[in-house]
Amino acid sequence: MADYTYKPSKPPPRPFRVGDVVELVDGQGLACGTKRIIRIQATTVRTDCGRTYTKDGRWYSDRRAWPFPWIRLSPQHGDEHGSD
Repeated sequence: MADYTYKPSKPPPRPFRVGDVVELVDGQGLACGTKRIIRIQATTVRTDCGRTYTKDGRWYSDRRAWPFPWIRLSPQHGDEHGSD
Protein backbone atom coordinates (compact mmCIF):
# COMPACT_ATOMS: atom_id res chain seq x y z
CA MET A 1 0.00 0.00 0.00
CA ALA A 2 1.35 3.45 -0.91
CA ASP A 3 1.96 6.14 1.65
CA TYR A 4 0.00 9.29 0.94
CA THR A 5 1.55 12.63 1.67
CA TYR A 6 0.61 16.19 0.93
CA LYS A 7 2.70 19.20 0.10
CA PRO A 8 2.26 21.79 2.87
CA SER A 9 1.41 25.38 2.09
CA LYS A 10 3.95 28.17 2.37
CA PRO A 11 3.08 31.51 3.93
CA PRO A 12 2.47 34.21 1.33
CA PRO A 13 5.34 36.66 0.76
CA ARG A 14 2.95 39.49 1.68
CA PRO A 15 -0.55 39.68 3.18
CA PHE A 16 -3.44 38.92 0.84
CA ARG A 17 -5.40 41.96 -0.36
CA VAL A 18 -8.90 42.34 -1.77
CA GLY A 19 -8.64 41.86 -5.53
CA ASP A 20 -5.58 39.59 -5.43
CA VAL A 21 -5.68 36.69 -7.86
CA VAL A 22 -4.68 33.48 -6.08
CA GLU A 23 -4.09 29.94 -7.23
CA LEU A 24 -6.07 27.13 -5.64
CA VAL A 25 -3.56 24.38 -4.82
CA ASP A 26 -4.32 20.71 -4.16
CA GLY A 27 -2.64 18.38 -1.67
CA GLN A 28 0.08 17.48 -4.16
CA GLY A 29 1.06 21.12 -4.63
CA LEU A 30 -0.51 21.41 -8.10
CA ALA A 31 -2.45 24.51 -9.11
CA CYS A 32 -6.12 23.74 -9.87
CA GLY A 33 -7.28 27.14 -11.07
CA THR A 34 -7.48 30.73 -9.93
CA LYS A 35 -9.76 32.61 -7.59
CA ARG A 36 -9.96 36.25 -6.48
CA ILE A 37 -9.84 37.53 -2.90
CA ILE A 38 -13.09 39.38 -2.22
CA ARG A 39 -13.00 39.88 1.55
CA ILE A 40 -10.41 40.25 4.30
CA GLN A 41 -11.39 39.62 7.91
CA ALA A 42 -9.42 39.61 11.17
CA THR A 43 -7.99 36.09 10.76
CA THR A 44 -9.33 34.87 7.42
CA VAL A 45 -9.78 35.78 3.76
CA ARG A 46 -12.65 34.83 1.43
CA THR A 47 -12.46 34.04 -2.27
CA ASP A 48 -15.03 34.60 -5.00
CA CYS A 49 -15.98 30.91 -4.86
CA GLY A 50 -17.21 31.40 -1.28
CA ARG A 51 -14.46 29.45 0.49
CA THR A 52 -12.65 30.87 3.48
CA TYR A 53 -8.90 30.55 4.06
CA THR A 54 -6.58 31.52 6.90
CA LYS A 55 -4.32 34.51 6.33
CA ASP A 56 -1.48 32.06 5.62
CA GLY A 57 -3.56 30.40 2.87
CA ARG A 58 -4.93 27.21 4.44
CA TRP A 59 -8.58 26.27 3.87
CA TYR A 60 -10.70 27.21 6.88
CA SER A 61 -13.92 25.31 7.60
CA ASP A 62 -15.76 24.00 10.65
CA ARG A 63 -13.77 26.41 12.88
CA ARG A 64 -10.39 24.89 11.96
CA ALA A 65 -7.73 25.10 9.26
CA TRP A 66 -7.13 22.17 6.90
CA PRO A 67 -3.87 21.34 5.09
CA PHE A 68 -5.44 21.47 1.62
CA PRO A 69 -6.70 22.88 -0.58
CA TRP A 70 -4.72 26.04 0.02
CA ILE A 71 -4.18 29.29 -1.84
CA ARG A 72 -1.09 31.19 -2.94
CA LEU A 73 -0.55 34.45 -4.79
CA SER A 74 -0.67 33.86 -8.52
CA PRO A 75 2.63 34.47 -10.35
CA GLN A 76 0.72 35.09 -13.61
CA HIS A 77 -0.76 38.24 -12.08
CA GLY A 78 2.46 39.83 -10.92
CA ASP A 79 2.89 38.15 -7.53
CA GLU A 80 5.66 35.68 -6.84
CA HIS A 81 5.15 32.79 -4.45
CA GLY A 82 8.54 31.13 -4.88
CA SER A 83 9.33 27.66 -6.10
CA ASP A 84 7.61 24.60 -4.69
